[in-house]
Amino acid sequence: MDTIDEIKSGDHKAWYNRGISQSKQGKYDDAVKSYDNAIEIKPDYYEAWSNRGKVLSKLGKQRSSVKSYDKAIEIKPDDYLSWAGRGNSLNKFEKFDNAVASYDKAIEIKPDYYEAWYNRGNSLNACGRFIDAVASYDKAIEIKPDRYEFWTGRAWSLYKLKKYKESDENYDRVLELKPDYQLAKDNQKIVKKKMSKHKTYSFE
Repeated sequence: MDTIDEIKSGDHKAWYNRGISQSKQGKYDDAVKSYDNAIEIKPDYYEAWSNRGKVLSKLGKQRSSVKSYDKAIEIKPDDYLSWAGRGNSLNKFEKFDNAVASYDKAIEIKPDYYEAWYNRGNSLNACGRFIDAVASYDKAIEIKPDRYEFWTGRAWSLYKLKKYKESDENYDRVLELKPDYQLAKDNQKIVKKKMSKHKTYSFE
């Protein structure tokens, strides 16, 4: 952590680094104050605005978080992390269509940002746009195939699309990557029941 003398001297970077340290310690209210001090010294410090948005989101203050990300983006429109962070806050705020639009901007700037593709899929799932969600998860998996969360999201989308066999296969992949994932085990049982009923009806 930066020294008290550095912080007292009005060094915006010292306040910024202090905010990062406080955030890592879970001291989110203190972190916001440190980022505020950094921004007071340097109003166009987009990294501080962006990190402030992230911390506000952790505090459950999604509206304020979005506004902070908006300031970061106003200063640096091509900051993909701010666009993605904005999407995350909007997602928590249940503004799913707006969240997708923010993820689209993040991906436009950085096409291989797999976290944005994944979170975009989650927002699309929440909107009931399951076909689009599968396509988004596919992109995340193409870039980072070993993340069980991506396969989990894809499996759920396929289940909602009544593609039970594909969903079941996806849950197999989830459990290969994370054998102790109880939610996946439970959801796969539901999928297998649907598959069994579907076969029964097919023979009637």
